[in-house]
Amino acid sequence: MSIVTRSRNGANLSNEIKPQFGALIATSPFPRSSLWTCWFLDRLPTRRLNMLLLGLFAGVAMLLAAIGIYGVISHSSVNEHMKLD
Repeated sequence: MSIVTRSRNGANLSNEIKPQFGALIATSPFPRSSLWTCWFLDRLPTRRLNMLLLGLFAGVAMLLAAIGIYGVISHSSVNEHMKLD
């Protein structure tokens, strides 16, 4: 479970949130607290890898589509050329 808070001055609000969280869910321990920027930067490398793989697969798909379109146009132009002869 993740709890995300927002503050105007960038301070860690975990000291103010711990009592409310403990009252809300008494059986759960309070999770490790950190700033949002730290939380986001910890997950950034996996997102970069996912985006890199997605871009790679998209590039391969575009290449295969271009080769397929070229093949269809080439085949139809050869057939039209043979009909004219």
